[in-house]
Amino acid sequence: MHKFGDQVTQIEEMARLFIDTSFKKLRSAEGAFDLLQNFKSVKSRQSINEQMMGKFNDILEQYSKEVEMINEIFNTNK
Repeated sequence: MHKFGDQVTQIEEMARLFIDTSFKKLRSAEGAFDLLQNFKSVKSRQSINEQMMGKFNDILEQYSKEVEMINEIFNTNK
């Protein structure tokens, strides 16, 4: 049982790393939000669910950057 618990911990840590990496590679806030919404229907461990819910702030930051970039493009070309 101890070995099993260690393996669960390792897999959980790998999943958390994968989640962080995935959100850094997304190109848009919309894609990140869609990914997060799709993940909500998947049953997972509590720590992974908490990490995913923490990604909302990252999504909002990305959205803010995208709005600012579009605003600059608009102001340049108006």
